[in-house]
Parts: sequence; C-alpha cells; structure tokens
Amino acid sequence: MWRYLGGAASMLVLMGIGFFLVREMAASEVPLPPAPAEAAGSGAGTPLKAPAADEATKEEKRFNRTDKEVIHNNVKYQEPDGDIKTCGSHCAHRIYRLIHNNMTLKNYY
Repeated sequence: MWRYLGGAASMLVLMGIGFFLVREMAASEVPLPPAPAEAAGSGAGTPLKAPAADEATKEEKRFNRTDKEVIHNNVKYQEPDGDIKTCGSHCAHRIYRLIHNNMTLKNYY
C-alpha cells in the first residue's frame, strides 16, 4: 500500500515540476537569430537559383558502381497503379524460361 502512495506522490511531484518548467520556458523570450546575408553577386531583386542536379538517375548510379555487366529492362510493362500486382508472376515466368528453355537474358528481352 505504501508503495502505491509513494508512486502517486512522486508522480504528482514530477508533474508539478514539469508544469512549472513549461510555464517558465513559455514566459521567457528567446530572440530569433539574425536573417542570413544575401549571396555575393546577387542583386536585391534577383531570386536565388537552386543547384543543378546530376543527370544520372538513381538506377544509373547504382549500375555504374558495379564491375559486372548489368542487363535490365527499360520497358514499363504495367502502369504504376496500386491494384496491379503482376511483377511477381512476371519474375517467376522469366526464371522458368531461363532455366527450362535455356534462354539467356539477352534472348529473353
């Protein structure tokens, strides 16, 4: 019984400390940092330009990191819709053809 009373008392003390800390933090004013200076060479009315992105896509970057020949398909056989789930059956069909019909990846595509 004393354990429950001690737990309840400590919970009330911690809640009271939290309440007073939050009130003190809300009452004090924190100054905002100064605005960043404009980039050198840009005028007052000229908008800043974003940096140019790399031309290679994520897939091309991934393929460029490997030292082996990577054969991949560029043709999209299905629409990117949430209801179409034929990718797994296509992969199973491709593996079946590669194993049982002695096809290479270049022959398959």
